[in-house]
Amino acid sequence: MVSPMMNAKKELFILVVISAVVGVSVIAGAAVTTGEMDFAAAAANRGYCDESLKYASGITEPEARYAALVKVGMCFNRKGDYPKAVSAFISAYNTDHSKDLAQSLMALAYFKAGDYSEARTWIENALERKGPNYHRALLIASIIYERLNMLDELRRVAAELSRAPNKKLRSSGSRILKMVKKREQKWFGWVVAGRSGVMFDFNPGLSPGDSTGSEKRIKDAMGYLAASGRVYSDRWRVFMPTFTYRLYQNVHTKADKYNFQVHDVSLHVKSVIKDTHVHVWGGYFSSFYEMSLNHYSEGGYIQGRVRVLFPHWGYILGAGMKRTAFYEDVPLPSLDRDATQYFLEVGGELRFLNELVKLSVLNSLTSNAAEQDQWSYTADRLALEFSGSFFNKRLDLVTGVVGEVRFFLKDSIFLGVGDSRLDLEYGMDFKVKYHLKPWLHVAGTFTLRRSDSNVSLYDYIRYLAGAEVGFAYF
Repeated sequence: MVSPMMNAKKELFILVVISAVVGVSVIAGAAVTTGEMDFAAAAANRGYCDESLKYASGITEPEARYAALVKVGMCFNRKGDYPKAVSAFISAYNTDHSKDLAQSLMALAYFKAGDYSEARTWIENALERKGPNYHRALLIASIIYERLNMLDELRRVAAELSRAPNKKLRSSGSRILKMVKKREQKWFGWVVAGRSGVMFDFNPGLSPGDSTGSEKRIKDAMGYLAASGRVYSDRWRVFMPTFTYRLYQNVHTKADKYNFQVHDVSLHVKSVIKDTHVHVWGGYFSSFYEMSLNHYSEGGYIQGRVRVLFPHWGYILGAGMKRTAFYEDVPLPSLDRDATQYFLEVGGELRFLNELVKLSVLNSLTSNAAEQDQWSYTADRLALEFSGSFFNKRLDLVTGVVGEVRFFLKDSIFLGVGDSRLDLEYGMDFKVKYHLKPWLHVAGTFTLRRSDSNVSLYDYIRYLAGAEVGFAYF
């Protein structure tokens, strides 16, 4: 009866002979094709890891010894004997420190053994070398970083793989990036944010033809507070709800006529199916302003919008309804403007430079049905907007300077009872924000507004400049 060991040696001998005949090495990168090198490689390929280690230990030439020990470590890895695999990779690393393959595979062995700290240490050592097996190291690193939930490192790995010359590696980078985005989605999250600042108002509400309107001096200064709380879930792409509460308190420092406070509670549901974004939101609002008249209003609203996106353009379809009730403590029945407003909107947009620049057109047909006829109207509004961001070269910016600019033009045709008019409103918003921390920012703003109408009552020019500090707690 022939022992299993004798059969193994016969099989090894056959493999060595075949290898010698065809002139192919069984160890990549090794020039040795006879003796211990061949037996070590053949034993590893057949799963006889201990036999392979015995032959590899007898090799003295450094390059061949390194290749053989790596092969031994891979054999133990496949069999699940991770301590022996680590030992073989350490021996290979000690044989030649200039190569990176043993480090990457050692990190994988540590990972499979559950020692994530050592796995991270060795894979980052391999990545720093950027050797011939750099892309293999990136793939192993993605496994380790994913288990450790190191999303920033995963994103960096995906970016490196996306620049690889091999198509399969680039595809792996795309899959890793999708995994990162999915992992970043939360079952539930919450945000508390606040803003406080001061705004200087030049020529507020004055007609362009008014002589005092041309004076470049501060007409009013105001401070404001804004707070919001948000509870959200973005785990499901089909149903991502956001609950928001907003408080806005505006306090004039020179006059209290237009002080106001606004409360807004809303629920926003977003759905993303392929490249189609569906938004439905609604809520309740109440406001108190014009202290001298003790004016109060409240109401509710619901709106829906479908935004279909393509690589560089998209279109928008929307509809909504808003119901507002006004109350006056002062008996002014002519100002009873309880109304229900309906609107339909259709538009399109073009996006450039990774969505840093956007051009959009939106046309809205609005019908305002009020209890007092003079406040009823039908209006067609065409809005043209050009917006862009600058300074921000990275879309995932956490700290640093972000600049935003927006130019807009709104053409509105009102067909009301006894008051048909054409209004043309245009202007710009400019904002520079500096993120001191991911949760803290300071900002400076400048706003220009101008309205030209065939009814002089609606003509005005406004210049607003302000400073702001804000925070967000996640």
